[in-house]
This record gives sequence, structure tokens and C-alpha cells, in this order.
Amino acid sequence: MSPAIRKLLNVVIYALILCAGLFVGFTIFDRILMPAYTRAGGKISIPDVTGVSLEESEKIARDGGFEFRIMREEHSDSIPEGHVISQRPEPGSPAKKGRRISVVVSLSAATAPVPELAGIHFRAAQLLIEKAGLNPGEIIPEHSDSIEKEKVLYSEPPAGEELYLGSKVDLYVSMGSETGLVKVPNFMGQLLADAKELARQEGLFLAVQYRKIPSVPENTVYRQGTDPGALVERGNSIFVIVARPKEN
Repeated sequence: MSPAIRKLLNVVIYALILCAGLFVGFTIFDRILMPAYTRAGGKISIPDVTGVSLEESEKIARDGGFEFRIMREEHSDSIPEGHVISQRPEPGSPAKKGRRISVVVSLSAATAPVPELAGIHFRAAQLLIEKAGLNPGEIIPEHSDSIEKEKVLYSEPPAGEELYLGSKVDLYVSMGSETGLVKVPNFMGQLLADAKELARQEGLFLAVQYRKIPSVPENTVYRQGTDPGALVERGNSIFVIVARPKEN
């Protein structure tokens, strides 16, 4: 055999030995060393399934060697229905194969109808709005000849409209009639300053006469010329007798 042929044969033999060695080494690593490493505590990253559909997220988890379960369902305004809102463990955290991935799945966004609020006191209306899972918005005053003062004329959005939970509902509230008849308040027993403010709120004025009344605290309304509850024209003056301040 010539030296050239012998040299070529040696190269072929060495190449075959190298390939065989690589094959045997890979087989040992894949079938013996890697399983032993995994059993000894080898970990891989948890896949990120947030925002993914339920079907696809389960496939991703199981293909990665993890268990999968739905922890609970929640309403969401930002995540489409049937998609994952959040997961445990967190995406990217190390875990052994077989670890369970628990997810929270989105339901459709929760809504509530605007309650019927017309004709009730605005504070009671605000409580009903909150009870429905909505938020009270602005109070917008308007004059009304038919709805009593501080009662709701209507809401915006109107009653019955479906809103996302937490949405605001504005109330249009009666200030009473701009002109016409009003009921006279009971001013007796009130300090003059408070009585004047109450009269102003009703569109009335007080005509004050001071008298010395020992049994009544100073600056307190003792009597009024028009009975409480009587109907008078807005803008009228109500005569009142007030205890004179004590002289120094």
C-alpha cells in the first residue's frame, strides 16, 4: 500500500472515530446527564401567557412541560374576554418542569344601569349611584317650576343606560322656581344671620324689627309675620321680630 493511500485511510479512520465519539457523547448527555440534572434541580423559565387567549396559553404551558389551571375569572375593561389577565408564578421566573401555572382569566367588562333618580333628593341619588357601582359626578343646578328644590330633575347619562363600573353620573338638581310661589320657612328660634341666609336661599327677604325680649337670646328671631309653610311670591319680604342685642 502506497504512503498516500495509507495516509488517506488514517484520516478516514480518525474522522469516523471522531463522529462516533460525538454521537456517543450526545446520547449520554441527552439520555443520562440531562435527565439527571433535571431531577437534581435543573430549572427553566416560566413562559409569559398574559394577554394570551385561554386556549393558546394552556397550549404554551403544557408544551413547556408545565401544568395549567384557571385560578379565577374577573371582569376587565382592558383585557379581552377569555384572555389571561395575570399568572402565577411570574413570567420568566425559574421553575422545574411540571410546575403548575395558575391564571386569572378575563370576563367581559362589568356594567351597571344608571338607576332611576328623578324626583328624589340629590344626596339620596348619590347614594343610589354608589350602590350601583358607579360614581357621582357633578351637581348641575337648574330652575324648575314643578320639582322641589334640591331634588333631581334628571341624570346624565339617563336612567337605564348601561355604563362600565366606576363611570360618573352627573345630576341636574332643582333650584326651585325662578319666579312664582315659594313656601315660607320657619325662622323662629334661629339667629338672625341664619334666618337671613335661609330666606336668601328661598328668594325671600327679611324685614327686621328689634324688640327688647328678656326671655329670648339676643339676635334671635322671636316671631314672624307670615306663618311657616304659607305660599308667597318669590322676592317678598317676611316681617320678623328679633330680640334686641344687649346694651353695653
